[in-house]
Amino acid sequence: MGFPGHSKIAGHSGTEFKHRKAFSKIKHYHQQSSVKNNVPGTEEFLLPIPATVPTNYLQAYQKERSIKLLINLPVFLIAISLVGYLLINFSNECEKSFVQNYERGLSNLEKNKEEKIRRIKNFTYFYNSGNYHLQKNELLKAQKKFTRALALDEYNIDARIGLTETLIAQCQQYHLFCKEAQIQLDFLDDTDYLMKEGIWELDDKLRSANWK
Repeated sequence: MGFPGHSKIAGHSGTEFKHRKAFSKIKHYHQQSSVKNNVPGTEEFLLPIPATVPTNYLQAYQKERSIKLLINLPVFLIAISLVGYLLINFSNECEKSFVQNYERGLSNLEKNKEEKIRRIKNFTYFYNSGNYHLQKNELLKAQKKFTRALALDEYNIDARIGLTETLIAQCQQYHLFCKEAQIQLDFLDDTDYLMKEGIWELDDKLRSANWK
């Protein structure tokens, strides 16, 4: 016969079987409570922290990255193509504008050259015609020709002298255009380019007309 409580665990009431059963119930209660409240149990706290990302997470990340790349790649290519198109178009427009301006400049130079040649030819024609009519004493025709020549080149001294001689001749013969002859003579007198002897000769002719 044993002592009372001989088969019991010290500090507990009941048998060892009852103790294990009670411990199992407490453990089960803690596990159920942890799952219900989303709190990790004691065993889960003791699990080692994984050194690498789980394979399913890595695959999901790579898949998401591939999808983003497939979506962004066409957008990037379209943007690059658009920028390239704009640059090419801008370059073509600049080149076209440069060519047009260059051709326009050449055209203007040609026009100016042609205009200058035309004016020189016309001036030569009117000046020679004025001298021809002056020598033939066709004074009115000579006056018109010299006037047309000066309209093309108002600073031409030879045409100015021819017009002055024509006006002085009309003043001497018909007492016409005497005042105009004096104006032309004063202009030649202020011109240092002309020889003084020529001016004095024209001045003597005008004085001999006694128009004043």
